[in-house]
Amino acid sequence: MEIRENGLRQIRLQCNFSQGYLADKLMVSRQTISEWEKGKKRIHPGRKKELSEYFGVDEKFLSELSVELKKELLMLPLYWYKDGNKDYFLYKDQNSLGIIYLGERAETLDEEYAKLQKEITKRFGKIKDVYSIHDDICIRDKISRCRQIIQLLDELLADLKL
Repeated sequence: MEIRENGLRQIRLQCNFSQGYLADKLMVSRQTISEWEKGKKRIHPGRKKELSEYFGVDEKFLSELSVELKKELLMLPLYWYKDGNKDYFLYKDQNSLGIIYLGERAETLDEEYAKLQKEITKRFGKIKDVYSIHDDICIRDKISRCRQIIQLLDELLADLKL
């Protein structure tokens, strides 16, 4: 049996929209978006047309996605836009800032970015712990701690691929 995914959810994630952000754009509740994505409520044909036009995709992508439809959707280019400080993407070009192919997303880019920021903060915390050099330790130990800091920074830069 072929596993199918919800097309609206996939499109929302690809476009970097949270359920709340999309709900605000469509003037519906976040719960409505959730119910559409979980298949608890069918999307009204008029709303499906509105979603199709908003995202710039064919209505066939807004229902359950077969493996073939999902592959087809992932091959479509996304166009980059900004709304204040928020980056988002649509499948149509209306004065976009550029074009991008994202590949399959399990979370929004904003969610992924927030996780990475937490990881960076955690690593800087480790560096700060190592850097806490007290005046009552000998110079040899201070040098050792400085070397540890340099090693941690090198690892951080390597992880960031800089």
